[in-house]
Amino acid sequence: MAKIDGEIVIGRPIDAVFDYVADQSNEPQYNPRMVRGGKDHPGPVTSGTRMRWSGQVRPKGAYKLLGPLISWMGRHQEQRIWASLKRHLEAAPAEAAS
Repeated sequence: MAKIDGEIVIGRPIDAVFDYVADQSNEPQYNPRMVRGGKDHPGPVTSGTRMRWSGQVRPKGAYKLLGPLISWMGRHQEQRIWASLKRHLEAAPAEAAS
C-alpha cells in the first residue's frame, strides 16, 4: 500500500476555499478526478486556508513491485492538482472565488 499525503496554503479564507471545492461544478477547473472534499476546521482562517490531503493506493498483482514509483507519481500528481487550485483561486477576484 502506498500512502500519499501533502498540504498547501491557499491565500483565501477557509469558507471561500471550502465553498469553491464543495461545489462539484467547479471540479473540472482544477481536478476532474476529485472524489470528495471536507472541511475539518470551522474557521475563521483570516490569512489563508490550509488544505491537506491523504490517500492510499493499493497496487495489485505485479503492480505491487511498482509501489514506490506509484507513490512518487501520486504525490506529484496531487501536488500539481492542488497547486492548480491555489493558482486558480488566488488569481480570481475575492468575490468570484467564493
